[in-house]
Amino acid sequence: MCAAITLAKPDDLDRLEGLVMLCHQEIGIDVSPAQRRQGLSHVLANSPHAAAYLIGPVRAPVGYVMLSFGWSLQLMGHYCTIDQIYVRSGVRGRGIASEVMTKLTAMLKSTDIKSIQIHASQENASAKRLFKRAHFRSGRTFTLMLRDL
Repeated sequence: MCAAITLAKPDDLDRLEGLVMLCHQEIGIDVSPAQRRQGLSHVLANSPHAAAYLIGPVRAPVGYVMLSFGWSLQLMGHYCTIDQIYVRSGVRGRGIASEVMTKLTAMLKSTDIKSIQIHASQENASAKRLFKRAHFRSGRTFTLMLRDL
């Protein structure tokens, strides 16, 4: 399998939005279409804080990966968070996500990114296997705490 990853551009908004909607439906994220479109438009407008990559052919992508970027005093440098990775259910199990993780890691390694992190759901065993195959390890035992603003 050859899973190309291509940086999504503003012209890709409709394709990306359709994939994100499918992912959100699958994992139970309740976001209005207007909110989803606004958020994706921000990412596609060359945000320095996030990037979206289409997986597969640009005209008919089979998935996407959403990244966000930050800076850490602990790392003394930038880090990347894989916010979401999604592959359409009909093409899963073909090694596409594994290939994307390999390409993404190589691409980010060539920059000044010090670390890649991902938040894996305890219930999603297949995602955890994917991340372990991609050489991710469990982090320290922190509790993720959130406060909506």
